[in-house]
Amino acid sequence: MRATPCTPEPTAPDVAVAAAPARPAVAARVAELLGLFVLLPLLVRWGVVPAPRLVVLGLVTAGCIFVLARDPTFDRRRLFSLGDLAGSLPAIALRGVLAAAVILALVMALRPAALLAWPRKAPGLWLAGLAIYPFLSAWPQEVVYRAFFFHRYASIFTGRSGLVAANALAFGLLHTVYPNAVAPLLSVPAGLLLALTYRRTRSVGPVWLEHVVYGLLLLTLGLGEFFYDGEP
Repeated sequence: MRATPCTPEPTAPDVAVAAAPARPAVAARVAELLGLFVLLPLLVRWGVVPAPRLVVLGLVTAGCIFVLARDPTFDRRRLFSLGDLAGSLPAIALRGVLAAAVILALVMALRPAALLAWPRKAPGLWLAGLAIYPFLSAWPQEVVYRAFFFHRYASIFTGRSGLVAANALAFGLLHTVYPNAVAPLLSVPAGLLLALTYRRTRSVGPVWLEHVVYGLLLLTLGLGEFFYDGEP
């Protein structure tokens, strides 16, 4: 990923004023949001959509990129720009330390035997996860849940706080595809932090890096299986 200049995207109120979408258009966007970010994860969770989760994520990501690429109001450089990465690093590092502490506490409370289980017992699987996760999971999720979500649905919320809250809830709902309560419950606060990072930087690069940090901590410290096959 190369740093490229990126023009700030209008905030939610600005988009609402500039676009002034008609009521049917707003209703269509709301229906689209509910179908893509609420109904689809539930259908995957219930087994109605039989495709593997990564395949579904890949198809949705491709569709979102297609829509964004055809939208003249979206700066496509956002998908690959590092944006203000240097300015974001201190906050990402601090949040990473806090996330590690929370994950470690949960491992010791829920499954102390799982502490560092993958590096100790399945180093090949662990290394594969470290290599694959950033590109096949974290980046597609950030394209869909940050770049697409913020650009596509800003006009249906009255303020930026509502957009951020909805994004965090949608990110938590995404992780209901795993049959446990740990994944969605952890994903809501993580989604809130990621949404705030994207709202500030308006670039996928910094929020992708933060997402990778959280994911690799989960895989390493002992909660990875809740986000892998869904069961301990």
